Amino acid sequence: MSDRLKAMRRIMAVQAQAKRLAEWELAATERRKAAIEAARRDLDSFVEGANLAGPLGTIAIKQARRLAQREAASEQDRSRQIDAVQAAERRHRLSERVTETLATEERAAEERRLLEQLVEGLMARGAPRD
Repeated sequence: MSDRLKAMRRIMAVQAQAKRLAEWELAATERRKAAIEAARRDLDSFVEGANLAGPLGTIAIKQARRLAQREAASEQDRSRQIDAVQAAERRHRLSERVTETLATEERAAEERRLLEQLVEGLMARGAPRD
């Protein structure tokens, strides 16, 4: 195995790890988003069943605004993470294709070398005489 192929296999392994990391980060972002949505639903349930006059109403409004901001930020994070996962997948697929191409080229070169040795060996023995 050539140094180039070894290096490409290492690169492919790193790209696979980067892809997994991006997927984990996306999953964490989606969990945070789900937690925010759950908090929003809880607040909505509370608001529906409560008389929100005075300071309690003010607190509920402020909390609703904070949750809305967190939801918007979470959605932006999720969008960025989806893009990161897709980019990592593309890089991983590219490294796989390059590695496969190099391996195929090396196998073909080895086959050519073996064939040349075979032909040279046959020529060294001499052509069969009739």
